Amino acid sequence: GYRRTNLMWAFYYKMISSSNIILNTYFKEEPTTETLKISKAKVVGLRGIAYYYLVNLYQKKYKGNEDALGVPLVLSPLDENMPRAKVREVYDQIIADLKYSVDNGAYTESDRSDVDKRVAAAYLAKSYAAMEDWPNVEKYSKIAFDNVTLRNGADMVNNGWGDINTSDWLWGYDINAQTTTLYASLYSHLDGTIMGYAGMLGVSKSIHSALYDKIPATDLRKQLYVDSVAFPLIAQKYNFTTSNKYNNVKFANTPSDFSGDYCFIRAEDPLLLYIESLVEQNKLGQASSELEKFVKTRNTSYTASNFTSQAALREEVRFQRRVELWGEGSSFYDFKRWDLGVKRIVAGTTHRVKLDFPAGDKIFVYQIPQSEVDANKNLG
Repeated sequence: GYRRTNLMWAFYYKMISSSNIILNTYFKEEPTTETLKISKAKVVGLRGIAYYYLVNLYQKKYKGNEDALGVPLVLSPLDENMPRAKVREVYDQIIADLKYSVDNGAYTESDRSDVDKRVAAAYLAKSYAAMEDWPNVEKYSKIAFDNVTLRNGADMVNNGWGDINTSDWLWGYDINAQTTTLYASLYSHLDGTIMGYAGMLGVSKSIHSALYDKIPATDLRKQLYVDSVAFPLIAQKYNFTTSNKYNNVKFANTPSDFSGDYCFIRAEDPLLLYIESLVEQNKLGQASSELEKFVKTRNTSYTASNFTSQAALREEVRFQRRVELWGEGSSFYDFKRWDLGVKRIVAGTTHRVKLDFPAGDKIFVYQIPQSEVDANKNLG
């Protein structure tokens, strides 16, 4: 079978299996002390996040497919050859796990390598967004970003992507000389300024030209992509030419041993979900105000007053989400829940491969690995 679908299935079920072993070994009885509850909350939260990704990879969007078959629910080390649970049943488990993690977890700014209260709340907001339960998106997204110091656009342009101690990172992994995977690393693929796949082989990760063209020139985030005409000094800094237009420098400045830290989620993700939830609840004045307050930190001349209808504001929030979270792993899941297709055939597209997939296309659903189907007769 195709290696990616094998990899994702094995990776997330390994997370679930490890979580179940820990829960079965150390938390057979519900913990009575706060310290132990915090420890359990991390493990349960991780399992909920794994199921969030699995059900979104291996089935269509939640809305309209609640009774479709999702993925097997494995909740004990003794569970094996489990059948596929319905999508709604998988979401019930996700919500239960992440709620436990929010209710019993702690804020751990000093250590961002674990699933703490904010991380669990952020994924709970993502899950409720997939379910279009907007009051709960509003509630939990706010827990995730409240009192987090967000960086402004100038920080991101001048100081780079950051490390695990960067104020707006909620969850990540501290990569060092021992833990770096070198050429097999994320930044080998993302950062065209070092000698990895992107830099040495020219397999650059570029923003789609149609999206780039929509970013106003006054928005500092436009400078995170190479444009030697508009921003010659940035192109010169990284030795990029006109042929490198659209190549990202958002993830530039990775150390030569590829030891840049991994960011799994930033506070800007739940913040934009929060604004989206206000739009969907028709709280347009509040949504417009919150959106303007945020985007002004990237574009001082921004105003949200032009977006007077719910539909217009919805489109603008989605646009801001695509721009802000570019390259951070959210678009696939956002497009899925928004019921959008992928169209990369517009004139002047930067895509080498011309793609045109309608919303809900089977291409958005990963196939369960053949080896799993062969091993588990209940997966049929």
